[in-house]
Amino acid sequence: MPAFDAAMFFLAATTFFAAFVNGAIGYGFSSLTVPLALVFYTNRILNPAIVIIEVFVNVYVLSINLKGVPAVWKRIFPILLGLLLHISLMVSSDFARS
Repeated sequence: MPAFDAAMFFLAATTFFAAFVNGAIGYGFSSLTVPLALVFYTNRILNPAIVIIEVFVNVYVLSINLKGVPAVWKRIFPILLGLLLHISLMVSSDFARS
């Protein structure tokens, strides 16, 4: 088990504070955690950890607010459609280059 050094303590404190802000206003976890944590950890180590945490947090928030999805679905559907269209175009252009 790795030693619990000052960088890991700072990352834990920053993550706790960012989770507190995210719980209070619903935004800001990555915006607070990433810039401060990049001082101690490289982007290659930090990004996968933050993405995993964010996926679980967002699934949890979605499950809590599932009753509100029909109310916002009409506004979200065009965004999702455009996102999927652009992702498919980017993936197909990457395959065409290789």
